[in-house]
Amino acid sequence: MVSAAAVSCTPPLCSPLGLDPCFKIDVCIHEPLWVVPVTRGDVAVEIVSLCSQLELLCEKEMNEGVSREFLSQDRCRKSLSPTFESHAMVLIGKMREALNRLPQPPAFIQDYLQSTGLAGMFPRAAAYIANPQTLYDMGQQGSMDEHFQHMASLHLVSSMCRQLNSDVNNLANHKYIAHQVALLYQSVNPLGSRGPLAPHEKAIKQNFNNIKQALTVPADSVDPPRLPPDQAEWMNSLTGSLLTTVSGFPPELRRPMQPVLSFLQNHQ
Repeated sequence: MVSAAAVSCTPPLCSPLGLDPCFKIDVCIHEPLWVVPVTRGDVAVEIVSLCSQLELLCEKEMNEGVSREFLSQDRCRKSLSPTFESHAMVLIGKMREALNRLPQPPAFIQDYLQSTGLAGMFPRAAAYIANPQTLYDMGQQGSMDEHFQHMASLHLVSSMCRQLNSDVNNLANHKYIAHQVALLYQSVNPLGSRGPLAPHEKAIKQNFNNIKQALTVPADSVDPPRLPPDQAEWMNSLTGSLLTTVSGFPPELRRPMQPVLSFLQNHQ
């Protein structure tokens, strides 16, 4: 058997040719088939989207970090979770890619955020990008906080309407419909009693007792509770009208969105 030392001292049987750079193949599997020129407005939309994700991620990490410190009884420990840091780095990397598409890319992401006013709209995201260690020192609220809460409320109304509409038309047992209507009322109420959703809020309040009464069945009944046709039709009309109003974004429902709308209009 030939030893390894002997093999290392013998000349090779053949010498492979060096790689010629002209034969290199660029892998473009994730590249678009048609490259569309990117405008300043496109970059602004992308950065706002990424900042929104990072802002909410930072807020979630801050809340969970406080809970971790409380449970560990270590008030000096303010370390960031590995999951948060990995997600944040992905978002920041996408921000760099988006800004590099500008004719004159900024040297640092925070420069772009400061010059465009996004640092004030997303203070947590801007603080983390500038210095991750300052995240827990942020007590400032951003102008987008109301926007996020408002969009969450609209999403809840939309989800409740779709769920109610599906259950009324597809379920044989309407036992929990009254409870769902009460939840729908609670989701509509924070959006204002004087805005475009006020008629729907009033209609739910006026008809709620009728729905409860229609779904009340004797204890010995073998038939499951089910809405009568007129109440089912009322429910379909209500949920359809609510969905149309919410998805149409009338001016009263766009007010909390004004900061981001103004930014995008100014950076077209």
